[in-house]
Amino acid sequence: MNRPQPTRQQAALLLVTGRVVGSLLAIVTAGALARCWSEQEYGGYRQVLLAFQVMSSFATLGIPTGLTFFLSQENRGRQKAAVAQACLLLAGCGGVVSAVTIGWSLAWPASDTGGGLSSALAFALYPVFALPLLVADTWLLTIQRSRTAAWFITQTSILQSSAAILPAMAGFGVPAALGCLTVATVVRFLIAVRIFRVEYRGDDSDWDPAFPMRLLRHSVPLGLAGLGGCINLMLDKLFISCWAAPAEFAVYCNGATELPVIGIISGSVAAVLAPEFVRLFQAGRLQEMLALWRSSLRITAIVVLPLTAGMLL
Repeated sequence: MNRPQPTRQQAALLLVTGRVVGSLLAIVTAGALARCWSEQEYGGYRQVLLAFQVMSSFATLGIPTGLTFFLSQENRGRQKAAVAQACLLLAGCGGVVSAVTIGWSLAWPASDTGGGLSSALAFALYPVFALPLLVADTWLLTIQRSRTAAWFITQTSILQSSAAILPAMAGFGVPAALGCLTVATVVRFLIAVRIFRVEYRGDDSDWDPAFPMRLLRHSVPLGLAGLGGCINLMLDKLFISCWAAPAEFAVYCNGATELPVIGIISGSVAAVLAPEFVRLFQAGRLQEMLALWRSSLRITAIVVLPLTAGMLL
């Protein structure tokens, strides 16, 4: 018997809860690592993660966002193939990120950045498995599995935080922690594969060789449009990382930490509504789409405006 699906409001609330838990765990992880390591080591660790975030902003090519358009109008066989093909594309992009990271470490070895080449090697496979995971939210929300999406975000956040904190508490350095993060990401990937196989058990894949190019033609402009916003969020850390020593960068990273509640709420609502907007647009029901948009704005404003006022005060 099929379980009743959550309403849009419930789906958004579930996603907000999962993302808030993930953000809180990231803050806890930062505090724990800052206590376990020296400022030099912690700064080097944060520099490695920052480099990955910057390169990933370019390397994903907007695929996680663009995939929504296709999944919302495909049958289950094509959905299955589309998700698999998107993950293969992102794994290839992750391979490019890994190669650039290792090449950078070979060209500019720096022992004061938390491990240099050893850190890069320990982190080498991380992008190959981490980038395909970026489609998990899009896929689960499109097939109306918001409970699974919230569970996946929460569980994988706990796994990721544990993988970083436990080696540091045991006295190991940055390369060991990065290696554990890579192992944890492989485990997260296997969990996602398990969810994927269970969801499409018994469904045949309708593989379309032309789909990757169609996806890229649609997603690359979206990725370029959102690139400025992604870089803007990291611009301050990029400048400090380039001009300051790792120890100073460590102090800045923790001092500039925030819990992006407003962004989490608006982003979660947008993620829940995006598949529905695609379906309504394809059906030509533009007035319903506009009504849904206005309704979501009003409901979001009821939460966001008091939070904003409270922060200002």
